[in-house]
Amino acid sequence: MSIVKPVNIIKHYGRAMEAELPDGKRVERQPGFFIEEMGFVYLDCEDYDEHFIWHRKWIPGDKSTEGPAYMCTCGSQAVFAFGKIVCYIHAMTGNHANLQSRWI
Repeated sequence: MSIVKPVNIIKHYGRAMEAELPDGKRVERQPGFFIEEMGFVYLDCEDYDEHFIWHRKWIPGDKSTEGPAYMCTCGSQAVFAFGKIVCYIHAMTGNHANLQSRWI
């Protein structure tokens, strides 16, 4: 009996600059964001090759915009840490939520 590892399919080569969300919306990589809740302080996003942080703009009455304002394309929320906006799961475990990358 052998252990079969899942196959990772490369959907892009190099650094991801845009992504398509499950609902069909396209988001683009931004180097950082002005955080309105902190008095328009500019914070850089952590630089990951295969994932990036994007901003979900809240629209009153639109349930699809509810939830964390900053998200990683791996599906995790993003948080403010180390003076940057980082992927929460990656900061805690060293892996993105889809387990495709490991920095440890």
